[in-house]
Amino acid sequence: MVAGTALLLVAADATIYAVQRRQLYQAFDETLLHSANSLALMIHGGPLGNWFDESGLARMPASRIREGALYQLWSDQPIDLPPREPPLDSGPAPLEREDGAPNAAEFSGQERPERRPSRRRPPPDGEPPFGPLSSTRVIRSPGLNGAALPRFDCAPSETRCENIALPNGSRGRALTLQFSAPRPPPGPWRQRPTAKFTAVVAAGTAELESQLRFLAILLAATAVGTLGVSGGVAWLVVTRGLRPLARVARRIAAMDETGLKQRLPDAGVPQEIEGVVQQLNDLLGRLDEAFERERALTADVAHELRTPVAEI
Repeated sequence: MVAGTALLLVAADATIYAVQRRQLYQAFDETLLHSANSLALMIHGGPLGNWFDESGLARMPASRIREGALYQLWSDQPIDLPPREPPLDSGPAPLEREDGAPNAAEFSGQERPERRPSRRRPPPDGEPPFGPLSSTRVIRSPGLNGAALPRFDCAPSETRCENIALPNGSRGRALTLQFSAPRPPPGPWRQRPTAKFTAVVAAGTAELESQLRFLAILLAATAVGTLGVSGGVAWLVVTRGLRPLARVARRIAAMDETGLKQRLPDAGVPQEIEGVVQQLNDLLGRLDEAFERERALTADVAHELRTPVAEI
């Protein structure tokens, strides 16, 4: 019974551990997927191409980005740098008409104020107003320190999760997500092919493995404790249950051929051995009858032989 209980406990603990491990890894992968989707939201389409808003990750809610996650982004087309906001000059500037016509102050006879420089500075020679073009095709998170994350093949709009070794040597888990760039704005660049991106988000699994180790230790301790308690209870129950059988065995051992008139008491006998006690009493009755017939036959034979022997 103890061996069967041990097998049941091992099977139950293994099932609980497998189910909990699967759920923990699913929750971990969901956080990586949220981070990958947030990374995809940072890709914006512009008139000169797609650009990555790295500063937007810091403005995302904490629930969208897993803490300590590392990311790497691949693109089959160059990714532009974020567009720069045009710098502003100090001091207010009067409104001016682009055609050079006098403003309303000249028609009223007032002195026209001195023309101040425009608030919008012209971009340097050869630089487009939307920011410098970049030939970057790979973007890494600052935490990688120039290292690279592995990229796994998966179907578009699908994910793939694998256990990896992080650049710092610790164990981690990475999720790969493929997606397409947003639709470009109307214009001559609309005929440009849609860019394909592959995002990999990885995070360390030290906390997850610590939880799994704690769960394994807890299940093992519970199984050992349960097995010890169940073994002790089983020993007590079986020992107490066998006491009536031991009493019956002692009564039978004390009987001999002179005590065949005795019968085993059936009062207080467990139901499991009532039939045994009844059959033993019946056997004792049959043995007593057989011995009585043997004694009667012996007496008759002795009486019949007494006279001839005396005459002889």
